[in-house]
Amino acid sequence: MNSQLPDRAVVLLVVLAIVIVFSLVFSLKPKVQEQNDSIQWRDTPLEQSSSMGIKL
Repeated sequence: MNSQLPDRAVVLLVVLAIVIVFSLVFSLKPKVQEQNDSIQWRDTPLEQSSSMGIKL
């Protein structure tokens, strides 16, 4: 029950885990083109009204 893994195997497992995490993060990250298509900018701003009642 007291069998230990060699240092080389532990380092290999840590590196493999880091590679798996980074590959999942970058494969699930939305592409820039897909993200820009969903944003719809207005050409002209809405009418600015001073009816907020804020006076200095």
